[in-house]
Formats: sequence, structure tokens, C-alpha cells
Amino acid sequence: VRVCVLGSAEECVSRVGVLEQQLALKVHELRKESSLQHAQLQGQVDAATSGLEVALETLCFVHEEAMSELCDMELTLMLDLDFIHTGATGSSARAAFEKSLTLDLSTAAGIPPSHTVITDLSRGSIIAVCLIRAHPPGGRRGGSVVDPAKVARELEEQMGDPHSALHAGVVTRHATR
Repeated sequence: VRVCVLGSAEECVSRVGVLEQQLALKVHELRKESSLQHAQLQGQVDAATSGLEVALETLCFVHEEAMSELCDMELTLMLDLDFIHTGATGSSARAAFEKSLTLDLSTAAGIPPSHTVITDLSRGSIIAVCLIRAHPPGGRRGGSVVDPAKVARELEEQMGDPHSALHAGVVTRHATR
């Protein structure tokens, strides 16, 4: 702020007018520069956002491809039970035994029962062959996906722990290996 001490009122008014014009010009230049910087920053933000979106899409695609490559895994479980407990093939007793075994395995592994299928029951106490599915029935798209190898490792670890969820099951508490 300048104060006119010397000179006439007209000179002061004239000088103030010039200063106002210079100030207005400077404000205009700063706004123009600010708009340019804002546009440049917005361009950088847009480019970074676009790059992140592409990276995320790629990551999702790679994850989906990796999950679709998971293979079903067959497990064999020895149960210290008389084979008569399984019921006759095709009977309601057999269906109930298989359902109970399926629920025990899926509960112990923390997976949906739809990923566990009993494929064979044979004598020798009871030898149960189970299939752990990576994908639920009905295909690879939609629904939950599990890693059968990870499930197998988890169940194997539980086999060695008498206090595990596997040994707490109705049927699987009789598992010996």
C-alpha cells in the first residue's frame, strides 16, 4: 500500500488507477498460471488413475486365471469303524453316512460342503475316497473357489491333532490316517 504524500489529489488518483490496473493484470496472470498448473496436475492424476485401473484389471484377470487352474484333489481317509456303518450302496443309510462324512470334512477344512464329494467307500475298516473340488458344481464361474491342495494340507495337519475340528466330527473322529 502506497500513500501519496506529495502531489495533488489528481496525481494520487491517477497513481492509484495505475496500481489497480497493474494489480488486476497480476491477478489475471496468476489465475492463468494456476489454471495451467491445475490442468497439468489433473492430467497427471488422470494418467495415474488410468494406469491403476489397467493394473487392477490385469491383476484381477491373472487372479481369475490362477484360480481357474486349480485342480481337484483326491483324498483317502481311513476310518476305524466297521463297514456296516456305511449302509448298503444306494440306501438311505449310505446317503446319510456320506452326508455326515462330507459335513465333517467341509467343517474341519472351513469350506462349503459343495466342494467335497465322497467318491468311494470300501472295506478295510472303512476306506473313504473323497474328492475336494476347486470349483462348485455347475462350473468355474460364480460361487466360491477353494485351493484343494491347501485343504488337503489343512486336513493332514488336523489328522495329527487329536483336538482338531477333524477329530471332533461325527464320522471323522474315527479317522486314523
